[in-house]
Amino acid sequence: MPLPPAQMVCGECLHDPPPFDASYAAFHYQPPIDRLIIQLKHHDRLAYARVLGQLFIQARQALQEPLPPKSCILPVPLHRSRLRERGFNQSMELARMIAPPLHLPVCPALAQRQRATQFQQGLKQQQRRLNVRNAFAASGTLPAHIIILDDVMTTGSTLRELASTLKKAGAHQVETWCIARTSH
Repeated sequence: MPLPPAQMVCGECLHDPPPFDASYAAFHYQPPIDRLIIQLKHHDRLAYARVLGQLFIQARQALQEPLPPKSCILPVPLHRSRLRERGFNQSMELARMIAPPLHLPVCPALAQRQRATQFQQGLKQQQRRLNVRNAFAASGTLPAHIIILDDVMTTGSTLRELASTLKKAGAHQVETWCIARTSH
């Protein structure tokens, strides 16, 4: 089920505002969405990226919000060792499904994960933040509006760190989109 906008703000955000300008999660991380994401991410069911992408587009278009001009989608980068291990980047697969119907370019070269991090799953919030600290580097000239795309947002640590990196590199506006949001 789509998340109503009021549920996208967490208590922590009020005391420690994130570096991104807006955030959108289409669904709660619960059945059947959670199962589709797990199958995509951990069981190589790449066809599920198409299903999740279509569901995301329907939810996003229901908002009837125009996209800022010169927007571009940045899939959350994987470190090259994780990419070799998994064989694909689930965020990139989702971006390939979401970007064309919304007439947005996918811009994976805007940032890289410069160091390997451990899996975030099972880590507490503070551990997650430390795990991804300085994990990303931005490169090139950044567009005016960047949409970071990820599969799941739990504490937002990865998205915060990547958005912070992009802002320090000169990005004017950074938004985050996720297929699903956990209630952590």
